[in-house]
Amino acid sequence: MSHNTEPESRIDRRTFVKGIGATGTLAVGMGSTRGPVGEAQALPPLAIGVASSGAAAAVGWAVREGYEALTGDEPTDGLGPDALHNQVFQMTTRTKSENESTFIDNKNIISGIGNIAYTDGKIAAIEELNNESSLEVVQDAADEAAREHFVTVQENLLKTWNESVREFRGIYNSLDQSEELDVDDVITMEDQSTRNFTGWETVEGSQMVETANGEFEVETHTPVWDTSGWSTVDYPRAPGYSTTSREIIVKHPSDGDNFSGYLDVEGFGEIFEEIEDELDSVTGGLQNWTANVYSEVQSGSIDVADLLTPREQAELLSDDEEYPQAVADLIALNIPVDPDREATISFDDRDITISGLMAPTSPPEDGFQTGNSYDPAAEDGDLYFTYDPALGSGGWAEVEPTISQGELVFTDEPYADTLYQVPTNQGTVEVVTDDFDEDEDGGTWVADVSDQVERTAEEWTDFETGIDGGTVTFGSLPDDPTDFEIVTNQGDAAEVTASSFEEANGSYEVDTDLGIAEIAEVTAEIDRAYVDEDEPASVYAEDGETGYETVQINDPFTIEAIENSDGEEVGETEYTRTEPQNDENYITQEEWDDLEDQNQELIERYEDAMDDDGVLGGWDPFDGGIPEVPGGAAAAAGVAVVLVLFGAVRQIASLYIPGK
Repeated sequence: MSHNTEPESRIDRRTFVKGIGATGTLAVGMGSTRGPVGEAQALPPLAIGVASSGAAAAVGWAVREGYEALTGDEPTDGLGPDALHNQVFQMTTRTKSENESTFIDNKNIISGIGNIAYTDGKIAAIEELNNESSLEVVQDAADEAAREHFVTVQENLLKTWNESVREFRGIYNSLDQSEELDVDDVITMEDQSTRNFTGWETVEGSQMVETANGEFEVETHTPVWDTSGWSTVDYPRAPGYSTTSREIIVKHPSDGDNFSGYLDVEGFGEIFEEIEDELDSVTGGLQNWTANVYSEVQSGSIDVADLLTPREQAELLSDDEEYPQAVADLIALNIPVDPDREATISFDDRDITISGLMAPTSPPEDGFQTGNSYDPAAEDGDLYFTYDPALGSGGWAEVEPTISQGELVFTDEPYADTLYQVPTNQGTVEVVTDDFDEDEDGGTWVADVSDQVERTAEEWTDFETGIDGGTVTFGSLPDDPTDFEIVTNQGDAAEVTASSFEEANGSYEVDTDLGIAEIAEVTAEIDRAYVDEDEPASVYAEDGETGYETVQINDPFTIEAIENSDGEEVGETEYTRTEPQNDENYITQEEWDDLEDQNQELIERYEDAMDDDGVLGGWDPFDGGIPEVPGGAAAAAGVAVVLVLFGAVRQIASLYIPGK
């Protein structure tokens, strides 16, 4: 190893970070340039999920600490058997969808995890090289840094498993305590060949699982199978411990459409094993890499304290602004993103259109083309799509809403934080998620819209005057839902609905507590509102504000348009990404110095581009100059500027260390 007592570095990360913090752009100026957001016209990610993955595709678990796993719920106390069964089915369906969209369906990002760990390991190695440490110390530092990232990823995965098991425990205990439902009426498991599933020995266990640099406690449940006279078979289930393929089956409350895959220990286990395989590949590669560069790198020639790693780039972006964070996570995982081109896509089988950035793990050779249709299932890799919900549009054709007695009824659970517009013969009815309450029997959600629809009050005359023992007889009933107020000549009154009458010999009867009397008058409150069956309900983000979500697209779609950051239509997307990290990333010292020069120039341009009001001033990093633009226009630089800036800095952070 060569020595140099005066290290020189021209990369000033602290200045760069300070500049970003001063602008506030990453926190507040990242709105889309495609148009203002006024009225709430937006499409929430779960609505996109109707046509794609079913949930937002979060990849932050593979990048950083502090990932918040979906917190498991417990069934509501005091529910009847039908309502409890319905709620359990909804809870388990949601958890299955969240786990699949976040982890099970995201195996293609595991190589990106290795890319981050390689970078962390190489930086740690160079720090020890600068300290003139021995090869063993250098290699240990690289190994420890890489393992630290893998531990973060493993624990994020296992934390989510733990939350799912805790939810299952709450469900199990609620069913076990129910006087009208047994656990196996709702949840069971597959049999094992000649072994019949007989229940759970316990749902309260835990086991220690080995991680990259220690152990982590995972929650378990222990099913039991009877082996027809032989000893029973039981074992705790958890990823990294036991990955039997037998699955939990959740039974549908009514139609027999059961589903399996809840608490998919096999799916979680496969991901855990692939992460372990990637860990072995990276740590082994770092041993080779450090051995090869140890005698080649001049001590102090690279000051890694001033390098931005992919994880640090992601962390610099505000957690409060979902779009840059989501895209930074994808970039950190070395998933190609074209930050200067926004695609508008429509799904082939539904009324949904969204606009945003496409990030395919394996881009088409000629990019995505305007006017072409694509089927992600037929392509290699996965397709992530980061979009602004405030600029999406679509309909919810699957729900069949009805209006009766001033109440809007949904047969599917409303999405969270969503505004619904339901077309009726009296105009559009608007409700938000919090307006709905689930019916006590479960399976339907009801919102009061009586202030948005008219009910006509009119005198009803088609009745028999005499009331015999409280029985009231009508000759006919309105076609529309109706509430009746029946008043006797003594001034007593009763309220009944049209639906409570029963047909009897060509007339309609209903029992009341009016006794023997004569009817003086009947007032009918008639619903004249009904849902327009030819128009689907529309779904929008409730607050209508700009914010960004990433979903994984699984269904066929067509590209309607592709625009650059100036709003000009272009024909195709373009993708580039850095060479994946491995144990053979070497360039010459001269090439390294050139990259440092480029990075320093980029930082200087960034600082020069900031106006007195602390914004980007319309700087376009694609052109060599810095235009003079009034400060108020600076936010228009927005997403593309920052992403290209980070992409360029990442040429240095990718760490092609000088060597052979």
